[in-house]
Amino acid sequence: MLSIRQIQNLRILHEELTSLYEQRYKEKEKYMTTVKLEHLTAADNLYIQMELERTMNCTMLANLLKNFQEFSDEQTIVMFADPASIRLFSRCFELGNIYNRTEVLNLTFQGLQNSSTLLRDPDSFSMDTWEYDVRNELEGRMVGLEEEKKISFFEQWKKVYEEEMDSWSNWIFPLFMSCFCVVLNENIRKQQMASKEDDEKAMQIMYMKLAEYINKKDLKMDTMVIDDSLLEEAKKSSITKKVISNYILSAMQEKDRMSIPVTIKEIDEIMPKDNKFREEENYYLNYAIIQFLKRNR
Repeated sequence: MLSIRQIQNLRILHEELTSLYEQRYKEKEKYMTTVKLEHLTAADNLYIQMELERTMNCTMLANLLKNFQEFSDEQTIVMFADPASIRLFSRCFELGNIYNRTEVLNLTFQGLQNSSTLLRDPDSFSMDTWEYDVRNELEGRMVGLEEEKKISFFEQWKKVYEEEMDSWSNWIFPLFMSCFCVVLNENIRKQQMASKEDDEKAMQIMYMKLAEYINKKDLKMDTMVIDDSLLEEAKKSSITKKVISNYILSAMQEKDRMSIPVTIKEIDEIMPKDNKFREEENYYLNYAIIQFLKRNR
């Protein structure tokens, strides 16, 4: 288990790396000063921040712990402390869209908070997985209803959380990013390259266009550090310190992320080849979701 000093040092290191400032010694005045790295563009800054986050997961970690803190207290944080829960909730570190993936995590935990409120009215309460809803719609029957009723509220939400992390990391983000890259590449080829150029040249132009857009909009990535109040609580509670320590160690491990782009061949393989039910509303979407669930089971 990490000590409080080690946790604090990691937080300081993350702040220093993402600040994009450096210490310089002024010879004439004989002192150190902090100077912004002015030669870096907005695109440079964003790239550095995203690569740091991809490697260290510090912002995602801080955001995950913040959600734990808002949901629980010293007595109930143990719900997230067992090895199985650590493996489950660490799935958020696999999300590939580094720039805004914390929004997905926040929405998932907000769903937990909303569901907690609905528990006051059991008749209107529902917290089902995609698999449950889609299979019910496609197959016209209540799949595993009795079994799901036997699961506790928190355990049922954990199933929803696992499915959401799986779908976002292995399906939604990769597919969206693939489509984005394909469309951008095609537009560049049509507008910028009258003569036939090689793929390397097209890739260079694509990155230049992206950099121009980032610099024009001055896009920045929001970064977070572990909250002061949580560190203070960790000094008093061995349970809280253990939770923070275990999730830090998990965040620092290399993550398996789905390769991007998702190939057109893979997309084609999961789509239905017959005409059955094709005219039904959202049939293709629901069919794709079912195939996705099977592929990642």
